[in-house]
Amino acid sequence: MESQLKRFTFLQLSDVHLDSRFLSVRLGLSHSQRYERNNEMLVSLYRALEEAGKRRVDAILIPGDLFDADTVTGPTINYLIESFSRLGDIPIIIAPGNRDYYSFASPYNPKVLQARGLPPWPDNVIVFDTDEFHTVKHPLRQDVCFIGRAFQKNEVEPRRLLNRPVALRTGAPLNFFVHHGFLEGYAGPDAEIADKYSAPFSVEELESQAFTYSALGHCHEFAEVYSSAGKLIGAYGGSFVGRSFEEVGPRLALFGKVIVGPSRIPECTVEPFEFDNRRIYVAGADVSGLAEDVMAEELALAIQDQGARPGEDIVYVHMEGSYPPEADKTTVVDRFRDSYFHVRVADHTRPDYLSERFDERTTEGKFIEAMLEYKRRVEKGRADAGVLEPDSAPDSVSGGAAEDALYYGLDALRRQKVDIRNVD
Repeated sequence: MESQLKRFTFLQLSDVHLDSRFLSVRLGLSHSQRYERNNEMLVSLYRALEEAGKRRVDAILIPGDLFDADTVTGPTINYLIESFSRLGDIPIIIAPGNRDYYSFASPYNPKVLQARGLPPWPDNVIVFDTDEFHTVKHPLRQDVCFIGRAFQKNEVEPRRLLNRPVALRTGAPLNFFVHHGFLEGYAGPDAEIADKYSAPFSVEELESQAFTYSALGHCHEFAEVYSSAGKLIGAYGGSFVGRSFEEVGPRLALFGKVIVGPSRIPECTVEPFEFDNRRIYVAGADVSGLAEDVMAEELALAIQDQGARPGEDIVYVHMEGSYPPEADKTTVVDRFRDSYFHVRVADHTRPDYLSERFDERTTEGKFIEAMLEYKRRVEKGRADAGVLEPDSAPDSVSGGAAEDALYYGLDALRRQKVDIRNVD
């Protein structure tokens, strides 16, 4: 028993979102790119599990959102079952989140697998299946217990589940909490998403439970959680693969270790590890007044400064400013499309038509005057009606839409071609 108490290792990963519909909507990937990315996500997961097997970790902890329950396919579930089976007796502890929630129709449910003609989950997979906390013992380690629960709907959980003692007397020296929920004070880019504030808890509430370590899911950036005494008591691994432009840079899993020394007080550490070979980066550039060649250089520098790797990464470019009308912005952007796996552009630029003098007697001059007057009337009408936000009244024309119409008209008049803004 003494040798068992000295060391416990684990792999922690979450928020993989296999077969997520979200992948196609936000990134704007083509059908073939979506197919490729879905396969890459499975390969990345396989690599993580393979590394865990090589290290002979004592457990794999998955605090939710392994897949999206509403869209996950049979082949993906079968892939997971086969991959988990290869790990032999290494226990895999899953606390379903709001996306891979446990329900009568969930692939976690053995009856669903049987009805779909799929093999059962292997014996080393342990899935929490109720919305109340309960405890399971490590099948090979009597000194280790796991505490968790399952979401049973894809809904926000408003309850503060840790504002009272979980009160599960395990009798084990090492107790691992596997939980999908929102830590108050978390400041990642996804913190302000509407449904993120779910199963909320504070550091103080988590610390009061006296778990050895808490494997946390739901928040998509790597974040360690420390006690008031400065000890590591938990961590978010963040999203395992990048699926949106809020999930930039390396995506991580965690290899964790708990050491119990002579004092018999556990000391926890985690090591971030990247398994997905493809990253997402966001770059911005102001192209005001720049000619074509200089514009291309500015965009290249902006992308390089973020660390994007040619041929591998997904890049979102935010362009703004007014450029000379004779510059061919489309050609500049197209230069980068073949240099990366995928480039998506948010175009907030305009050709600088109005810096030039125009003859009010010409068709172009009359059009400009009419559209500028229309824009003034639109903005005054909205202000008089108390509509101050540009997007707050989708059924009415905004000043921005009137300005777009002006520039699209000038594109047509001068170039016989219209460049649509902010559309990839």
